[in-house]
Amino acid sequence: MTTLTVEAGPPNATTDPESGVRYYHWQGRPLMSVTTARRAAGLPHTLHQWTISQVIDRAVLDHASLTAMLSRERKPRERVLEKNRIAEASRWLRGAATEQRDLAAALGTAVHDLAARRVPLPDIPDVITITKGTKVIEVLGDECRPRLARFYEWLDRSRAVILLSEYQVWNLTAGYAGTVDLLVRMPDGRVLVVDIKTGESTYAEHALQVVPY
Repeated sequence: MTTLTVEAGPPNATTDPESGVRYYHWQGRPLMSVTTARRAAGLPHTLHQWTISQVIDRAVLDHASLTAMLSRERKPRERVLEKNRIAEASRWLRGAATEQRDLAAALGTAVHDLAARRVPLPDIPDVITITKGTKVIEVLGDECRPRLARFYEWLDRSRAVILLSEYQVWNLTAGYAGTVDLLVRMPDGRVLVVDIKTGESTYAEHALQVVPY
């Protein structure tokens, strides 16, 4: 088995682990990331409903764990038992949404890294380890391979020439920044910004991410 370790997140940027809010830093000045700005405009209804469903499923399907948290015995020197019970259960329930988000983000990070380095499909490692601060998530190479194959197929069919990959752009006037996946030149001479997505579908709000770039 071969493994590859990738550090998640672009340089000059920090992300709050709970909310997912990201800021880039220019000479000490925090600038909101493009992805955060898109999220601030409002979550798509389907994504919002999916997030709620994750929390509901955890509470219903694993109600035994929830009950155990809310009825556990007092720990040594614990003063506010009931308040702590509720806080612990709330964190556990909120985690249902963020865990799936983190898994999807880790898959995206792995595919983006492989694509940026043009790793041939046979050379994709069995496991890609994504590290983000103290959090470590493993992504299987078999999950990345079909997604990377589609990307290479598009490059071949479109005959796009990659000019830059994983480069940062800054708007110091409006106060935001971001990392662009690809800048390509098409056969007809057009230069396009390309954003790679690893999900199963494309959505209208994806355009809202490309326009600020």
